[in-house]
Amino acid sequence: MRKIWIFLVPLFLMGVFGWALAGGRARITSVQAPQEVVAGQRFEVKFVVKPEVGRRDVEPVLKASLDDTEIVVVPVRAGSGYSARLALPKAGKWQIRVDSHYCETVMTPVSILARTQS
Repeated sequence: MRKIWIFLVPLFLMGVFGWALAGGRARITSVQAPQEVVAGQRFEVKFVVKPEVGRRDVEPVLKASLDDTEIVVVPVRAGSGYSARLALPKAGKWQIRVDSHYCETVMTPVSILARTQS
């Protein structure tokens, strides 16, 4: 019986510590972005990243995609959240999302319509 405990206790501890260090989920909240922009003109997107477990630092990236085009922007810290400036190169309905680089990112993508300048 003692041999089983010698095996089970370290296995249990590895599982608990592994889960605690593995990451978890991060929620993207308070997304502030325009609904419509002019293609080629810079604009700003602000958001907050909230890790659900612990207080780890995150290094998020903002991704904008339309068809086979994807733009990746590294946001900067802005108060309690992050801010990213970007320009969408062509007209269309772009999907904006944030990758928290924190295991799983929970976010409803934001749509931004880029139109040609009239």
